[in-house]
Amino acid sequence: MYDDDTFRTRPMSRPTAAPRHAGLRPQSRPNLDLLIGGPTPENVAENALEDVTLPLDELALVGIFAKPHGTMALVREASGAIRSLELGDVTGRLTVTAVTDDSVRLSDGNGTAYTLTMPT
Repeated sequence: MYDDDTFRTRPMSRPTAAPRHAGLRPQSRPNLDLLIGGPTPENVAENALEDVTLPLDELALVGIFAKPHGTMALVREASGAIRSLELGDVTGRLTVTAVTDDSVRLSDGNGTAYTLTMPT
């Protein structure tokens, strides 16, 4: 088919840029009220602006959540690290002895018990 042992190839065409369409504009931002089911209720907006601070130099309870195997506490340590803790976990020198719907109880092993509650 060929005169010699080389293969003949065609030059590849250069890629072209995608065509620009003059009539297209970037999409506008979505209406968040439609995405979240309506405007934010006034009491929720007021609570979101409430000035509540957590102590920065000690263990603080940030949240509580349920998992299939039990309730867990989300805490911020004095170092600033965020950790999730469950029954029996140790943070610093404290052991988690209970996690309830609104608090986490810890013990230092010497008989002193501590309770962290959600900020109000």
